[in-house]
Amino acid sequence: MNKKRFLSAVLGLAVAAASSPLVPVFAADGEDTVVLYTNDIHCGIDGELNYATLSALEQRELDKGNEVILADAGDAIQGGAIGTLSNGEYMTDIMNFVGYDIAVPGNHEFDYGMERFLELAEKSEFKYISENFIDLRTNEPVFDPYFITKSNGQSIAFIGICTPETFTKSTPEYFKDENGEFIYDFCQGDEFYSSVQNAIDSAEEDGADIIIALAHLGVGEALAPYASTDVIANVEGLDAVIDGHSHTVIPGETYKDKNGDDVLVTSTGTKFANIGKMTITPDGEISSELISSYDYDAAPDTEKAAYDKTAEFVDGIRSQYSDMLNEVIGTAEVTLTVNDPAKTDPIYGVYRLIRRGETNLGDFCADAYRALMETDVAFVNGGGIRADIAEGDVTYGDIIDVHPYGNMICSAEVTGQQLLDALEMGVSELPYESGGFQQVSGMSYKVDLSVPTPVTTDEYGNFTGVEGDRRVYDVLINGEPIDPEKTYTLAGHNYMLKNGGNGFTMFKDAEILKDEIYVDSEVLIKYVTDVLGGVIGEGYENVYGDGRIVIDKAPLFEDVPEDFWASDYIEALAESGIANGTSETEFSPSVPVTRGMFVTFLYRTAGSPDADAGAFTDVDAEAYYAPAVAWASANGIVNGVSDTEFAPDAHITREQAASMLCRYAGYRECDTSSDFDLSVFEDADDVSGYAVDALEWSAENEIISGRTETELDPLSEITRAETAAVIIRTSAVVNG
Repeated sequence: MNKKRFLSAVLGLAVAAASSPLVPVFAADGEDTVVLYTNDIHCGIDGELNYATLSALEQRELDKGNEVILADAGDAIQGGAIGTLSNGEYMTDIMNFVGYDIAVPGNHEFDYGMERFLELAEKSEFKYISENFIDLRTNEPVFDPYFITKSNGQSIAFIGICTPETFTKSTPEYFKDENGEFIYDFCQGDEFYSSVQNAIDSAEEDGADIIIALAHLGVGEALAPYASTDVIANVEGLDAVIDGHSHTVIPGETYKDKNGDDVLVTSTGTKFANIGKMTITPDGEISSELISSYDYDAAPDTEKAAYDKTAEFVDGIRSQYSDMLNEVIGTAEVTLTVNDPAKTDPIYGVYRLIRRGETNLGDFCADAYRALMETDVAFVNGGGIRADIAEGDVTYGDIIDVHPYGNMICSAEVTGQQLLDALEMGVSELPYESGGFQQVSGMSYKVDLSVPTPVTTDEYGNFTGVEGDRRVYDVLINGEPIDPEKTYTLAGHNYMLKNGGNGFTMFKDAEILKDEIYVDSEVLIKYVTDVLGGVIGEGYENVYGDGRIVIDKAPLFEDVPEDFWASDYIEALAESGIANGTSETEFSPSVPVTRGMFVTFLYRTAGSPDADAGAFTDVDAEAYYAPAVAWASANGIVNGVSDTEFAPDAHITREQAASMLCRYAGYRECDTSSDFDLSVFEDADDVSGYAVDALEWSAENEIISGRTETELDPLSEITRAETAAVIIRTSAVVNG
């Protein structure tokens, strides 16, 4: 490719939402600098967007005369058959061919072992950077902490930041020596923030005009205190963060740093859900956008040539293993699933049930472990189960996609107490998802979420004990109450039983009975072919499993019974921190929602980005809704009732709500066009002109439709329960 290469150092670029105000950094002459970036690809080479698309988009920018940098924010080389069968080498080859410039290690880059990852890093023609991946034997970073380069007269720095969760989100043993002592570190606690600040300061001393974190940190309360937003709040000097880890789609949001300055955060999702494009213009404006589609047929010849060249290379690699992957090993009469088909996470999109509840796929995997290892019980961590098995033919590749890590299956002799501690650790993060949530076979258990987690951990997130009342109760093994003093045989993989993955240190002294007998995917294949006779039958039909795990969810609010029509919507909004009750015990589902409250819920759904103070004279700067109104106004999501007034305390109508939701979807770069005909409703003429398009889009997507089959009721007030429903439904649409 005729790409302008930066051989002495690799470029970085600051990020902002395309719909956010552009941030001037400094003035300069010359062409734009463009960064095309990816994160959490997880071997996703077969989607509508892919590495060939990335090459074509790169060529598009080169044709404009722009400088182009390719950056990856981690978790690229693991997560599918192409990674598993080559221990990451095929993915590294592809990234080399495409011409990546720079990457930060994600936690899953280490899943093939430290020695293997360092081999792949040496083979990489791009540069890995990380300021906090430390070799404790030298107390120096394993890779350069940052790179600085000149582009179009601009001095730009990338700082690499790994998640400190890498210890428990990969395999802890990979970071130890032969004596079991840690020889690598990722910095924890306040030391983590200090290490980031030191890297920023060093980059500034080296002359950087713009400083961007290329981070694998993620966003969301479950990732605190190591989320990218936590880092921003505790440092100064960053201009932007290109983020990964939580698989969140963030076109571009603004957050305040330690000094109150704006920092822009962006992330593409996972597996090429989007490709990120970030631009620094000659006058120092920084912006970002997410590209979600590509029209090959309409592309110029230069782009097609770039696309075809990369596609041919990837096809060549795919052909090396495709015959084996396409081999049919059985048939599924039902679909086995990772996600809850009935729920949407309002922030993250899909609701990964396998990380916080029983699923039929979890039952299937755990049953396979127990059957092949002939043990009393089996554990499989939800984070290790990565893909559905669709109804129909099941191939070798399908199974590898379920278990892409290549963990080895073991059995161990453990006590009932160790099993109880492991279950307690597995549910410690509920109601939030956790990769350590245990799917089980040969046993059942119940969880009381009204009890705060009693689990204690060390600075690395490793289990240290239980203090207080336990959440887990009524644990049965093969129908009998568990005996804490009795020994049982347990099947699991080396990641948990031997290496303490996900912080499960309670098994570190357990006697290993069968040591690394099968690769995890091989266990599933043998279970299908040898035990099930080639058919995954209707015994696994229920998406939610067969009742092995019961999570007691007492109603969050006394006035929202379990059978209330909007209880699931309200629960989702409350669990995600988007909506609180009107008191500790009540949600007031029938109470109308004010304009200020509605836009606040929407603002929290977007991740509570920062925004400059708003211009509405009736919005008190100290009001709870002030930041939300300012953000929504700045991004064209809301209009005032006049040029100077927002009327935050007025009740919002259904058509006003639909308009805000439609504009929010546009802000999230969703297509809001619609062919829906509102004349199916007898009161369609009541719809205000400004709201017609929004209500058509809303009705077509079943977000806000008719109150009855014939009445739209556009001018009536919307309630708190209805608000929960429409925000969750909108989240499902914008998250795809």
